[in-house]
Amino acid sequence: MRFNIRPNLVNNAAADMKNVDRNLRNVQMEISNISRQINNVSDSYLYISKVLEKKADSLETLISKLSTMEDGIEKAVELYLSCEKKLMGDLPNALKAEENSTKKNSFFENLQDWFQTGIWGNREKADRVRRDKAMAKELKTMIKSDRYSQKNWKKASVEERKQILRDLFNEMQAIYGVSLSLLTIEPIPSDPGYTTNGYYSDFYRGVWINEDLLSDPSHYNKIMNTMVHEMRHAYQHEVVRNPKNFMVDEETVKEWSDNFENYKTTAKDGYSAYRDQPIEKDARQFASWVI
Repeated sequence: MRFNIRPNLVNNAAADMKNVDRNLRNVQMEISNISRQINNVSDSYLYISKVLEKKADSLETLISKLSTMEDGIEKAVELYLSCEKKLMGDLPNALKAEENSTKKNSFFENLQDWFQTGIWGNREKADRVRRDKAMAKELKTMIKSDRYSQKNWKKASVEERKQILRDLFNEMQAIYGVSLSLLTIEPIPSDPGYTTNGYYSDFYRGVWINEDLLSDPSHYNKIMNTMVHEMRHAYQHEVVRNPKNFMVDEETVKEWSDNFENYKTTAKDGYSAYRDQPIEKDARQFASWVI
């Protein structure tokens, strides 16, 4: 007796998801193109551009989830067919295949990883994401404390906000496992149509925050996001420099190392190339878990 499941229909569902994925990528590309065109027209359209960037980020997250779900469906079909073969009498071949794959994650282990981390079939990377989320949770709890809360930020003067950021900078280092030299808060020149919120310099082992943002209390989330994002870059550099001191999978370490060797800039390589490189995507994702 066969299970009442039709693998061909499930595979068709995976194929349909590929089409959705492709269409979403096209929409995301168009949004990014429009955003860049707006930036080139006038600074007055900066807000619209930022909204479009946020929408592009949302689509990027959705596309990533669809891709991993698509993989999950295909793996489910493979598992079902394997089970069916066993029940139908093809035990020798099935057992042999199972013996050859004992080092791989089971379907249910992969499914658990995917639900928790969005990673399928790579336990080391999934474990790294779990640790990242735990780190992000610790940072989020700290930022929500009275000292760094938005409520306290709103009533603080610009000079007091600078001190809040210095204190935050010092406390964040312990969570990231890094030791940095300085936090610099000063006006940062930006390219036409763009605002540079901040950056990290590994040469100086320091973070720069754009002082122009501090006068407006509504920029609180942007500033906190920038702090988390740039400190993540410090963490990435430290992981590449001393991988044995961190529990990060070799694949990710190599990816970050290669990216640092071939870093893309907006001025030289264009905004999309800059935005889509691994270390920037990782820093954005990590910051989204915190802020």
